[in-house]
Amino acid sequence: MRTYEYQHIVSFEETNLVVRVSCEYFSELYAFDTVAIRMRLDSMTQNRITMLFEYWRITDKGEQLIAKGQQQTASMRREGDKLVPIPVPTALKEALELYRST
Repeated sequence: MRTYEYQHIVSFEETNLVVRVSCEYFSELYAFDTVAIRMRLDSMTQNRITMLFEYWRITDKGEQLIAKGQQQTASMRREGDKLVPIPVPTALKEALELYRST
């Protein structure tokens, strides 16, 4: 029997890495809009990282804030059938510190 098969590699955003996410919308986007997505580190505590996002429409007349959001992730390790918190990996901490909110 003939079948169509698609193989997919699961990425981070498709896992249960994200603990909480929110987004507040201010305006619609349209086909062919140019959008800049800007991320800043809001906080990092024990095993959790909170990042802030801004979505800006870019036009010849300037920039317009379209939406802003927040995403929180947690560093966890599976032990049997349970997830246990672990510290944020050092390399990730160091990389994110460059983008800390002031």
